[in-house]
Amino acid sequence: SEALKKKVLSAMYYPATVMVFALLVVSGLFIFIIPRFAEIYQGFGSELPGPTQVFLNISRFMQHNWIIVFGLLLALIFIARKVVRTPKGRFWFDKFKLSLPLLGPLVRKIVIARFARTLSLLYAGGVPIVESMDLVATSCGNLVIEKALLDASAQVLEGEGIASTLEKSKIFPNMVLHMLDVGERSGKLSDMLGKVAEYYDSQVDS
Repeated sequence: SEALKKKVLSAMYYPATVMVFALLVVSGLFIFIIPRFAEIYQGFGSELPGPTQVFLNISRFMQHNWIIVFGLLLALIFIARKVVRTPKGRFWFDKFKLSLPLLGPLVRKIVIARFARTLSLLYAGGVPIVESMDLVATSCGNLVIEKALLDASAQVLEGEGIASTLEKSKIFPNMVLHMLDVGERSGKLSDMLGKVAEYYDSQVDS
């Protein structure tokens, strides 16, 4: 799990650096470069096109209020970090991560790989399935999936199957549910979970 986390973080360093650099370049354009063009445009004595005027207005605002803009940005980051540390804020943030267009599927695959690997190891080691699911829930790293697993664990305790209970959460892909169902029916749940973990590890690598 730690190796997988390091791999994902190292893969994200480059795009994160590019995005930060792009933000700085665009900010520099609006604060320092575009105002120089504004002086040239003013000499034309004619009405500027709408998009050009919008850029100039944004540039003027950034030029005179850049301290406020960056101050607000830092304040938002600080507030967001505080909110995410609360249970409700963390739950909302974890739900938001799963819904993101590009990062959402990656986060889901990482969590599913961790879930399958950990549950496989615990179950193979003789830990009862309900206790295994409770342990996996608290170590999966996502509160939305943790809640789904804890709800499923409570239903498994009442005699329902793992696959059928997890299907209700609408979080786990059909392939995972089918593999779990086959594992339960054949008595090879640990092996099937191991195969799920291997598959999603390879997906994350890709």
